[in-house]
Amino acid sequence: NPVKDILTINTQELVKKIEIYNIVSQKMGIIQNGVSSTPLQIDVSKYERGIYFVKIISKNNKIMNWKIVKE
Repeated sequence: NPVKDILTINTQELVKKIEIYNIVSQKMGIIQNGVSSTPLQIDVSKYERGIYFVKIISKNNKIMNWKIVKE
C-alpha cells in the first residue's frame, strides 16, 4: 500500500470472493467469484486515485477487510 496498477493479495485462506468499495461504500465490482488460492493479482489501473476498501470472503466464509490507497 499504496497501489498503482496491480493489487497483490496473499492470504493463507482459499478466496471465494473479492469485492472493492469506494470511500462512500459504493461497490465498484466483484473481482472474483469462485474459489482459488493466493497470491491473486487484481488490476486496479482503471480506478481513480483515492481510498478503497477490499473485502475478501474465504471459502469458509471468513471475512477480511483491507483499506488501500490507489495512486
